[in-house]
Amino acid sequence: DATSQDWSVGAIYDSLERLTNWEYLTSQQSDPTPERGGKRKRFYQITEDGMMALNELRKVQDTLWTSLPNLSTDTN
Repeated sequence: DATSQDWSVGAIYDSLERLTNWEYLTSQQSDPTPERGGKRKRFYQITEDGMMALNELRKVQDTLWTSLPNLSTDTN
């Protein structure tokens, strides 16, 4: 787990739904399978708009981090 946080399934699906509504993701369902008890699996894929938004967010974060002074906990 990259964030070292516990995520609820509901929070993840809410985020996926929101990103789909913003057209940053698309989703489709598989055919039902016996291995899944006749249930379908939903697959998500990032869209071109989603990739552009992600890249823009990365630029903003990089700018914020590079503009901060070196925050060291070294007390020597």
